[in-house]
Amino acid sequence: MDDIDSDDIPSSTLGATPSELGDYEPASLPDDLNRGTETPTGTPSATPTGTPAPGASKKSSSKAGVNSLTKSGALKQKPGPKPGGGKVKSSSGGSAKAAVNPGLKQTTFSMVTPINQKNYYTEYLKRDDQIYVYRQVQEETKKAKAGSAAVSNNIKGTPSAAATPDPDGTDGKEENQTIVIHPGSRNLRIGFGVDPYPKTVKMVIARRQHETKKVKQEEGAEQEDVDMADDSDPIIAAIKTVKKDLKERMKFYKCRIQPGSTDLTTNYNTKNTQPEEIPEHNDPSKVDWTDTSDKKEYYVGESALRVKDSNYALRWPIIHGCFNETKMYSSPQEVLGDMAIILVEALEAELGVKFTDYKNYNVVLLIPDLYDKTYVSSLVDLLLHKMDFPRVALLQEGMGATFGAGISTSCVIDVGAQKTSICCVEDGMVVPDSRVNLKYGGDDVTNAFLKLLQNISFPYNVDPNDTNDMLLMEELKTQYATADEASIGVSTGQLIRPRQNKLTQKYTFKFYDEGMLAPLGLFYPELFEPLNTMYKEFFRDRHRLFPRNMDVYESNKEDNPVSGAQTALLIKQGLIEAPEEPVEGEAVVEKEIVDDVEQPYLFLTGLDHAVIQSIKSAAVSDPSRPGKMYENIIIIGGGAQLAGFETLLVDRLGIWRSMARNDGEDDGVSDEAIAVMPPPRDMDPQILTWKGGAVFSRLKVVEEMYITQKEWDLLGPRSIHYRTMFAY
Repeated sequence: MDDIDSDDIPSSTLGATPSELGDYEPASLPDDLNRGTETPTGTPSATPTGTPAPGASKKSSSKAGVNSLTKSGALKQKPGPKPGGGKVKSSSGGSAKAAVNPGLKQTTFSMVTPINQKNYYTEYLKRDDQIYVYRQVQEETKKAKAGSAAVSNNIKGTPSAAATPDPDGTDGKEENQTIVIHPGSRNLRIGFGVDPYPKTVKMVIARRQHETKKVKQEEGAEQEDVDMADDSDPIIAAIKTVKKDLKERMKFYKCRIQPGSTDLTTNYNTKNTQPEEIPEHNDPSKVDWTDTSDKKEYYVGESALRVKDSNYALRWPIIHGCFNETKMYSSPQEVLGDMAIILVEALEAELGVKFTDYKNYNVVLLIPDLYDKTYVSSLVDLLLHKMDFPRVALLQEGMGATFGAGISTSCVIDVGAQKTSICCVEDGMVVPDSRVNLKYGGDDVTNAFLKLLQNISFPYNVDPNDTNDMLLMEELKTQYATADEASIGVSTGQLIRPRQNKLTQKYTFKFYDEGMLAPLGLFYPELFEPLNTMYKEFFRDRHRLFPRNMDVYESNKEDNPVSGAQTALLIKQGLIEAPEEPVEGEAVVEKEIVDDVEQPYLFLTGLDHAVIQSIKSAAVSDPSRPGKMYENIIIIGGGAQLAGFETLLVDRLGIWRSMARNDGEDDGVSDEAIAVMPPPRDMDPQILTWKGGAVFSRLKVVEEMYITQKEWDLLGPRSIHYRTMFAY
């Protein structure tokens, strides 16, 4: 015991109890670890335990002696840790920690390095390969290249059609693989992408009604008649305004005005009230009425319009370019159900495509320029899920019109049945701030024409609630309405009224300027306001069935596209407040314009003012745009296909633009630089938008625009953002 140095014994060991030192007793080692320590060369050490190695210090020798005495029982204290976290030495000269758990970490969690708050950077969703949709495009491209390489290797040296590259980029696809669908308020146009012209189907369905629903519908019709009677008085002032403008125009062009023409036409129509019956063998307008003896649940298209059974009610799923949310429907499923039935029946009857074959066809869907996101997402979901089409691509109507006309820059004016849309297209893309949506169209011209004829004692009592009577008025408008003031005069017209199981009746009447006063309502919408009872109900029940598309992060903010031209027109009419100019040093607070909330039941803006504002808003980002837009105006749609309408529009655009310049609003374009382009190759302007969709379906880029079922299931409406050419 004399050779033991007390300094070599840890201070914590001296005076410590066995219980305190028990925590530091090393665990028993496995047999393979008790064979002795190894030298760096891998051979076991020959030095016995407790014997100092040659050249070792005195301190090492003392420690070895202590270890020897501890094992022999001479020293009963167990070694403890040194103060301050000192390590306990083992008998082999290594640490106890290394002997217990040699080479293993205490935890598998790695230490996270703190972010440098002064300068940190992330690449999340900043590369295409981080977005699922773009990764799918890249994978499909790789598969297509691999497949083409495999085919070329298999047929190498063998001449065949498969080895010849396709010059148009279709890669050997079937020619009728894509179906182009253009839904409208009155007509549905469908066809294959390679068809020269589409098939037109009436967007209406006749459903057999139960007794309870039938009674409710009749009550609603009676209420509508009362409203029309109450709203008939404001038309008088509107008619006087339109007549004054027409007289000034006729004087400017030195057209003869016949005095007393109104009294002449009224007297003639009052005396000739009895119709003439046409014999059946001389009847050129005989109608095949729909036979409802089979008691089908529904009829679609022209068959629905020819139903004369009171047990059936006509329903239009789309009105004014949006879903029909009036009392005609009680749930969104009914609206989408009628849409699906019309599409299914039209595809099978017109194109010969059955429901079971939909999985073999892609769809190009044309949507409005100033669209509602709920409307778009509902249609896409209907096509992908309910109708089981594999892929759907979206195209705006303005872009489709330019594609169909074969030009890249134009101001597109689309006058439809129940809405008029205006937009400027540059380099094939719609300028977002130039979009304008007016809630009137060709049907309003028909209603105004009917009201003007009733003022001169029209011999036939037309029922505005009867669809067949309104179709007769549509035919009269097509025949006798005009926008050419030189053709105004006392004229004689005929109304052919087919009847079921009876002889056809023919009414003869006379009219003067009523044929031009009605189209002038497009520039004086106050003529349409009292007569548009359908839009009053449409605006009252807006978003009753389909909820608004709200922003994900702000629940009180609507997430629909907003146009600068549309907002400017609302401000000019005083419907919304103009945004306040920012004060220096204060933060700018953006006010969201919610569509359809601040607007009245009819958007009272003339077509000429809307066109000027659309082009003016498009010139905000590029001052050179007005010249190109005024020189390339396209008028499409069936609502404005009237003789002389292009000349009338050009004159009114020149007049109002000159007045705006005199007021200090200069657009930088001379008055002579206004021109309306004729339809290309004498094509019907009504189908020009569908033709553009057919051209788009044949382009190679459309493969990157298709929304697949898998993407829709995973991302929902968010996939539209990644799969469209425009900013959704």
